[in-house]
Amino acid sequence: MTQKPPPAGSASHPLHQLLDVGNGEVIAIIGAGGKHTVMTRLSQELAGTGRSVILTSTTNLHRNADFAQVATVLVGDRSDWRYQLNVALAKHRRVILVQSQIGPNMYQGIGADTIDVVSTIAPRAVVLIKADGARKRLLKAPGTDEPVYPQHVDLCVLILSLAAIGKPLNEKYVHRIDHVRALTRGLTIDSQTLIDVILGANGYARHLPPGGRTALYLSNCTTKSLVEATRTISEQTQHMFQIRLAGDTIEGLFFVP
Repeated sequence: MTQKPPPAGSASHPLHQLLDVGNGEVIAIIGAGGKHTVMTRLSQELAGTGRSVILTSTTNLHRNADFAQVATVLVGDRSDWRYQLNVALAKHRRVILVQSQIGPNMYQGIGADTIDVVSTIAPRAVVLIKADGARKRLLKAPGTDEPVYPQHVDLCVLILSLAAIGKPLNEKYVHRIDHVRALTRGLTIDSQTLIDVILGANGYARHLPPGGRTALYLSNCTTKSLVEATRTISEQTQHMFQIRLAGDTIEGLFFVP
């Protein structure tokens, strides 16, 4: 049976509180192994507190079961999308803003410059941006032109999945495998692999947006052995992030390593 890691201290707090999300903030979500799930969790929590949330992407956005129930505004289909966005926000707490639909389960994201415009249209709405793509792999390293950020970002959340630990370092589990192999050693993914993906010569530490807060979230922390891994990774990378969290997003259990 899976053993859930106990949150440090007492009961787990909501994710939006641990990330200290304020009204009108622009939040970029990058990395691999849980971006859509985190966007769902955060948007549901924020909507539950009465706040408006815009979900968008500067890359493609998969249409998961939750997103299929959220109001959608397609920038490419309507010249009056700014008006439509405000109408949708007035009716619904959560709105997806994307360029167009690609098939039944995928959206094309919008340009980073459009997101800067969105912040002026709905200044109190929290904007959640999927700013990085991993093609559903558990691990990746950024390419030279990734992630894609708008000009202003209040908080950048890097997600690394602990579910990758113990998996072979190959293309089944890793996106941009050549980039990852250039950053680390070994044939199996372990805690050091995740540290190298952050701190390596072209790792995520060099691809964080300037200004704003930075957070590391170690997702899929579902066993006691993985709790130990979170402590190792957190200690080695603490100088890069103001906020460090681990947990199980689906269960809503979060803790500070």
